[in-house]
Amino acid sequence: EFGEAEISPDGKSLAMIAPSKGRRNLLAINLETKELNWLTGFSDRNVYEITWVGNERIVLKMERDGLESGGFYAVNRDGSRKAILIPTPADFKGSEVYNAEILHIWPDDSEHVLVAA
Repeated sequence: EFGEAEISPDGKSLAMIAPSKGRRNLLAINLETKELNWLTGFSDRNVYEITWVGNERIVLKMERDGLESGGFYAVNRDGSRKAILIPTPADFKGSEVYNAEILHIWPDDSEHVLVAA
């Protein structure tokens, strides 16, 4: 039932996609304390790809209504600082962005990623 498991660069956390609320959401496990923390609780969309950006930040690629559209969200591994980076087309009024991809992650910068859309 779990998918897309990724260990943080510092090896202290494991993020994975897991079923919750009838959807695929993001779960993090602190590998030192074994504490589980649901980082998302979406009931209207799925997380389908995750990428660590530094030791604290995770970028999530979303799908909604069957569109693996490239909507991007970000959250810290403790669940703080949730942010919409690129809305999914179902959320976005105007020009639609499809197939956004992370092109580059800077090793010493968890605040920026290079994305092509």
